[in-house]
Amino acid sequence: MSKFIFVNPFKHLDSFLFLINFFIVLLGVLLISIHNNLPSLIPLWFSKNWGENRLANPVFLWVIPAIGFGSFVLNFALAQFVHEQRPTLARILSVGSLFISLVLLSAVYKILLVVS
Repeated sequence: MSKFIFVNPFKHLDSFLFLINFFIVLLGVLLISIHNNLPSLIPLWFSKNWGENRLANPVFLWVIPAIGFGSFVLNFALAQFVHEQRPTLARILSVGSLFISLVLLSAVYKILLVVS
């Protein structure tokens, strides 16, 4: 029976894991704290044509932290898998997760600026 051993591919980059989790939790806390103050429709689908097509229920804001969490889990699993052969790729994946979390945090912030 093999035992799962936690391998930290980010030896000197432990702060990346903390920062990624911090930003994802910050997104969740931000959404919980402002949930009651949001209007019934918010602009969320910016790739659609101008007008009502861009509007969505505030519940769909939870898609943004879910994407961040999914990206983190996927990148972390891949980093664990490739750490032995490619430690540089593991570091790139961790930095990529941090970048994705920051972009998603700024997206929620910009949406909230438009709404308020």
